[in-house]
Order: sequence, then structure tokens, then C-alpha cells
Amino acid sequence: MGPGVVEAGAARGWNTVQWSREGCPFVGVAPGPHYPACREWQDAALELVEETAPEAVVLANQDLNEAQRAALPGTLGDLERLTDRVVLVAPIADFGDRFPRHRLSLVDPEPAIRSLSRDEVDSQRSGVVSLLEDLAARSPAVVMVDPLDRLCERECSPERDRRWLYLEPRQLTATGARLLSDEFGVALGAP
Repeated sequence: MGPGVVEAGAARGWNTVQWSREGCPFVGVAPGPHYPACREWQDAALELVEETAPEAVVLANQDLNEAQRAALPGTLGDLERLTDRVVLVAPIADFGDRFPRHRLSLVDPEPAIRSLSRDEVDSQRSGVVSLLEDLAARSPAVVMVDPLDRLCERECSPERDRRWLYLEPRQLTATGARLLSDEFGVALGAP
């Protein structure tokens, strides 16, 4: 999401900082004992927000387990006290283990990655999206961006116009992320 957020921020004249960690959502609960550094990262991210007092924070958590979903309102409350706007980003499509991380060729994609129907993707992320919609409806300082509105039509494909939108099963390329610049601009209150 970073390049799309940076582009939208630049249009407002903002300096933008991306602070992310793979597999570590920004909520008050770590993914589990297999990832002990996650909690430290979460604390450091919140400290960064406190220190820099940004005009907005964009929160893009791809996966949230039940405990993390329950903790998200508390994290959101912390952020609302520290910034004027929080943008919640709904999860993108998950192409799963079929995604060929070692070979991304549009000339000869091997193995081919099948597109996912919009219904399949909506099913993958239904619990998280409804939570984000509910949280955004509760506060005028919180807005939700749904990347699927821009990334998918009837189907979600990992590529468009012979350019990869996804780098990994659940991670966008810079090209894919930049497709979301307008949506982030609106969410950030673009002039």
C-alpha cells in the first residue's frame, strides 16, 4: 500500500513515513508466540505516532485473528487520540500458496495464477471488512478504503494490462499500490 499512500500524501504536500512489518498487524495483540518481536514493533509504531503527531495514520492489516479483531477498537481509540484521521484499509485478495514467488513472468507465467471471483475474495475477508465498516461508521475521524473497488472488477487478477499488481499472494507491487492513490487521496481529504 505504501507507494499509493506516499503518492496521495505528496499530493497534499505531506512527508510520509511507512512503518510496516510482514505478518505483524498493528493492533494491541501479537499474532502468537511464534513472533515475539511483533509486540515490540507494535509498541514502537505507536510511539512513532505519539512522537511525530501525524495528520493521518493509514492502517492496513491484511489478516486479523479473533483476538486481534477484538483488540482493534482499542488500537483505533489510541490512534484517534494521537491524530486527526485514521484510514482503515480493507484486506486485498489472497492468492494463496499457488502464487509463484520465484517466477513472475507475464510472457510465460508458470505456473499460471488463476483469477479469483469477487465473491471468493469477499468471502475471504468478510469478517474483517464488516468490522472495519462498523468502526468507520462510529467516528467521523475514521474512514475505510476498500482496495477491491479499484483492483478488481468481476474478478480479481494478479495482473492487469500485462503488469503485475501482486508481488506475493497478499502483497501488492508498487504498480498495484499506486492504483489506489486516488482512493487514499479522498480518504486523506485531498484538496
